[in-house]
This record gives sequence, C-alpha cells and structure tokens, in this order.
Amino acid sequence: GMRTRLDFDRYLRDIVGEGVSVYFQPPSNVSGAGQKVIKNIKYPAIIYSLDEYNTMSANNKKYSVQKEYGVTLITKDPDSDLPDKLVMIPTSRFDRNYESDGLYHSVFTIIF
Repeated sequence: GMRTRLDFDRYLRDIVGEGVSVYFQPPSNVSGAGQKVIKNIKYPAIIYSLDEYNTMSANNKKYSVQKEYGVTLITKDPDSDLPDKLVMIPTSRFDRNYESDGLYHSVFTIIF
C-alpha cells in the first residue's frame, strides 16, 4: 500500500540514529498565519513537513503516489556528519545551508 507519514518518520529516525529529535511540522493553516512553532526543541533536530504529492496516472487511474517532504536538519555543530547521512538517501536533494542564532540548518527535499 501507500507509504504513510509515519513510515517516513521511522525511516528518518533509522537513518540519523539515536539522539536526534524528529518533529513533524503540520502545514500552515489556510488563513496564512505561519506554521506552528515547535516548542522546546532538543538539538540536533529534524523538522519535516509534507510539501507535495506526485501522482502518476495511466488509463485514468492513479497508480503511484510519491510524497515529497521538506526536511530541515538543525545542529549546534557546524561539522556534524548528520547532513552526510541525509545526502546519502537516494531520493534526497540538498537545497541549502544557512546559519541562524548559532544553529546550523541543512535543508533537503526527500521523496518517499
């Protein structure tokens, strides 16, 4: 059957291993108020959101759905090896790095 968000959650946790907090960021609501802020984050952390559905159709039937997740890894260590682990995921695309408030962010798109 179709892979669920919880499947993806477990997949991410397996890849980054113990000691990394993984949080799901629900999409922002339609009124345009921004995304809910996740309180009391423990670092290193991954925050991910479901950004896109890609469906393939044939003969008017949808036969494959892939989900595209936006995944942000946040560490206090600029030399963390965690980004390397996410880069190695076959369906992962590295988007950008940035530093904010002494935290290092690596942003990926991962299809699952």
